[in-house]
Amino acid sequence: MALEQPAKPRQVDMETVCSALLRRYGVVFRALLERESLLPPWRYVLGYLRRMEDRGEVLGGRFVDGFSGEQFALAEAIGLLQRHVHPAEQYQLATISAADPLNLGGIITPGVRTAALNGHRILLRDGIPLARIQGDDIEILQPDTRVSFEQIQRRLATVRPLRSASAER
Repeated sequence: MALEQPAKPRQVDMETVCSALLRRYGVVFRALLERESLLPPWRYVLGYLRRMEDRGEVLGGRFVDGFSGEQFALAEAIGLLQRHVHPAEQYQLATISAADPLNLGGIITPGVRTAALNGHRILLRDGIPLARIQGDDIEILQPDTRVSFEQIQRRLATVRPLRSASAER
């Protein structure tokens, strides 16, 4: 009994998939999509991204260092990437859930992976994982003299869910 090949995705489906990936990440390449579980095989994604490049909808090239293979990016993403080539004096802190698709630590950014579990959070400085909380334990992933431990604690503190109106009745 021969194994069945998965059916080739329709062009409409590929357009939806590729557009969603480009909106989510700005730059798309194979290593970035390793965590994505519901995508068609890379060969189909790659084929459609090449067609998008031929139509002038995306740019092809090498945008992110350290990764082999073809990369595709939206024009807006290129400008944002170039801005980070010459870092500003200011930095940005952002806290994300470990279940967020932007949890790319250990995948495309250096460092360890953080399990995508509810309650785990990651503090990013300019997109690089700085610290994380798993349970009640805060772990500093990358020492930074510009950010105090108190700031890290405050940023990773648990946010209490809002009570709904029906819960108050």
